[in-house]
Amino acid sequence: FDDLPNILNYTKLKLTTFSELYLSSSRWVCIWLNSLIYQYFNSSPFVCRLINLAFHTSAGLILFWLLTHWWSHSKNSLIKRNWNWMATIVTGTFLLHPVQSQTTCYIIQGQLEGLASLLILICLALYTQYCKEPVGRHGNLITKLPLVLLLLIMLTLASSTKEIAIITPFLILLCDWFWIAQGNWIELKSRFKLHLTLFFTTSVIYLYYLKSQFFINMLLGKASVQSSVGNLLSPTGDLFISQTEFIRSQFKVLLHYLYIAIWPFDICIEYDWQLTRYWSDFDCLVPGLIWVLISIGLIILWRKNNIHPIVFGILWFLICTIPRSLAPSGELLVDYKVYLANIGWLMTLSYLLIYFLDKYLKSRVAQIAILILIITGCATTTWYRKLVWSSQLTFWEDVIKKAPHKARGFNNYGMALIEQNELDKSIFYFKKALNLNHFNGHRETFFWDPYINLANVYAMQNQIDLAVDLIRKGLAINPEVANLHNNLGALLEFQGKKDEAIIHLHKAIQLKSNSGQAMCTLGKIYLASNQPELAWQWLKRACQSTHMDRVAATLQIFAEASIKTKHWTDAVWALEKLLLIQPNHMESWLNLGSVYYFNGANERAKICYNKASQLNPNDPRIKQMLVKMDYQ
Repeated sequence: FDDLPNILNYTKLKLTTFSELYLSSSRWVCIWLNSLIYQYFNSSPFVCRLINLAFHTSAGLILFWLLTHWWSHSKNSLIKRNWNWMATIVTGTFLLHPVQSQTTCYIIQGQLEGLASLLILICLALYTQYCKEPVGRHGNLITKLPLVLLLLIMLTLASSTKEIAIITPFLILLCDWFWIAQGNWIELKSRFKLHLTLFFTTSVIYLYYLKSQFFINMLLGKASVQSSVGNLLSPTGDLFISQTEFIRSQFKVLLHYLYIAIWPFDICIEYDWQLTRYWSDFDCLVPGLIWVLISIGLIILWRKNNIHPIVFGILWFLICTIPRSLAPSGELLVDYKVYLANIGWLMTLSYLLIYFLDKYLKSRVAQIAILILIITGCATTTWYRKLVWSSQLTFWEDVIKKAPHKARGFNNYGMALIEQNELDKSIFYFKKALNLNHFNGHRETFFWDPYINLANVYAMQNQIDLAVDLIRKGLAINPEVANLHNNLGALLEFQGKKDEAIIHLHKAIQLKSNSGQAMCTLGKIYLASNQPELAWQWLKRACQSTHMDRVAATLQIFAEASIKTKHWTDAVWALEKLLLIQPNHMESWLNLGSVYYFNGANERAKICYNKASQLNPNDPRIKQMLVKMDYQ
């Protein structure tokens, strides 16, 4: 998913600096974070997940602080009597609910959605603390001004992490009315200038990042987005998703988000839901009617009590979800998008539960037992949901069971089978993915992954001609796919058709400038064709401008080309990096020792030769060099 373009294939992580990223895009904070993880931890998945869990846990702690400060002084007698239990159950379910597992396990979205939500909650905490500070003769500037400045900084960082932070001033205003001013218009109006500042700051930031045309298109209903490859949302395979058809499809999506918080057993990383084609369709009319009834209910509650907790919870949920329902996306629904919105819905559910317990179950012991049971139930279901993420096979098996009409699920399940060396079984799933790829002639949405993966299986089974024919069929549908040209070039190189292979490899690089595999295959061909300088140029480019320097085979051939062309510095770099990956690779120690020796670094050379000798004490080449150095 997004981890691929944002982490694994995003080569700018290697060299990007803070000064280059600062205010460069609406997600520059996450890019900067990933560049740090790349530079200091080599994009370790463990470190990434640890950071995501830290964001999630911190968000829970801040949420608990907010709820205790809001509810301990609430005018609502039920909440004031039970504020500690309500705060515990809302925070506990937020932290342990299985729906939240997608945000914490999905690395890039944990950094985007998780960090943005954390920063939004920090903004709410700062605003709440600002309102708590006593107002002195001069407005207590010593304590209040730093809070305002810090609030604006956090708002800027949130808005620079993910676009959903546009809701921040709306949430602050909502929380002020319900829990700080508590329906007192005069008190709310006393902070009007600060609210105006927050709205103005957010508007300026997003006008800068997204540009005015984006908002004009949104207001006029002219926004659209291209369907994602392997994730077609229209049964007709339409190329573009219009704003109108996306909006009318969101009524059922929003109900789904409410439903999975109560019954989380149907959650899935990939849904095969389709866009609603007409306003008169059943899956638009019925969910739309339900939302009309919910709206009427909210109005009735509002008229009875203008700070009713249920009204607050539903409004929080809608503020967090409506912007995403208005802006068309290549994903109709995905559970991480409800991460922050869940807080409002969980508040509503917890209030209803406490109301029921307070009215019908007076025993405090029984109440505690029910609350423990709910949180334990969330933790248990989250534990089992976490097991789905434990391997590629279980992950994609869960997807194809719950989304049997999604081509991407079958393709990726086939890839998981290849990892298990189940080549014959994988063929069925790749062919199933090919049959589900209803791109309707729009080659931009043609899902080419199954063609490449099925061809790879044929190649591994030594059916090279069959693999080549399949890739050619894919190119006949869309000749502008770099990966198809890259794989065809590799297959043709294996067949010895080097001239044709070079043509396709150059085409792959032309279409995709960071096609590292194509560069490496070119280097391999030129090295075998006794053109070491040309081979060195392509391999150096692959190692510098792509992440191919993480691949041992690439480093090995780059070192060989560097030695042949006497680019000693590059040879040392490649061999040292290779030995970090394969510390017991004897040939690399021997070659590194030879490079040092030919460049007069005898002490370093001897260390390398001794290491090689430990790995293979009987190799005559090593013995010869050690004797030669001792003689010198």
